Amino acid sequence: MVYSIGKAATTAAVAMVLATTAPALTAAAESGADAKPSAKACTNLYMGSGHVHLCKTWSWDGNDYDGRWWNEGPSDLPGGSYLQRREDGGRPIDSPWRGSYQDRDEVVFRVCNDLLGCGGWW
Repeated sequence: MVYSIGKAATTAAVAMVLATTAPALTAAAESGADAKPSAKACTNLYMGSGHVHLCKTWSWDGNDYDGRWWNEGPSDLPGGSYLQRREDGGRPIDSPWRGSYQDRDEVVFRVCNDLLGCGGWW
């Protein structure tokens, strides 16, 4: 008899938990709340004897990434330096020092210079 009361109480408790959490889980899934939070990374990109501190964020929106990039702090890059960006393995394009992107699988950056060429991708 104790066994059947305990089993009934457990079944009722599980049913109550499911009844109260299922609507919240459904609403979260419908609103996109299951998407991963933004991640952030920063690095120094070097060219000649100078560098720039570049940061980027990315967040998974369910099928690809959205994010932004910007430089932080002072830069001592030599004159004629510029940023390049490559999205999804495409051709390198000259890029502003800050911006955003949507619906990409990969976005990488490098610093280039008119006289010194280009550094490695990050």
